[in-house]
Amino acid sequence: MDNEHIKLAVIIKADKNKVKHALTTKNDIQKWNTSNVNLQDNILKLKYSNNIEFDWEIHESNDDIIWKCVNGPKNAKNKEAIYSLEEIDNQTKVSLIHNNWELNDDEMSFCFARWGALLFSLKNYLEFNKPNLLF
Repeated sequence: MDNEHIKLAVIIKADKNKVKHALTTKNDIQKWNTSNVNLQDNILKLKYSNNIEFDWEIHESNDDIIWKCVNGPKNAKNKEAIYSLEEIDNQTKVSLIHNNWELNDDEMSFCFARWGALLFSLKNYLEFNKPNLLF
C-alpha cells in the first residue's frame, strides 16, 4: 500500500532541551496544544473543545520525539507524528512528519492545517513563555 505524509518545519528561538521538554511533559503540552491533557507513563491523552480525543504513545529516539496514535477519531490510529529536533545557532529546528496516510485521504488536508497551527502555537509558547492555545 502506498502511503503519504505531512511534513512541516519551524525554527524556534529556544534550546533543544526546552523544546524536547515542551513535547514530552504535561505541564508544557497543556500550554501550547490543549488545556485538557493527561500524561501517564508514556500515554498522552489530549481532549479538545469539540470533544475530539487522541491518545498518543510517546517515545524518544536520539533527537526525535515520536507520538504514535493509539486511539483517535476516524482513521487516526497507528499514524505517527515524528518531531525531529536540530539545534542551529542557539535555536531549534523542529521538523514534523505525520506519516502513514493512505493516498487521497480527505482528512489529510485538515490535519496539515492543524499541525501547522500547533507548531506555531508551540513556537509562540516557547519564545514568549505564555500559554498559546488554539484548540
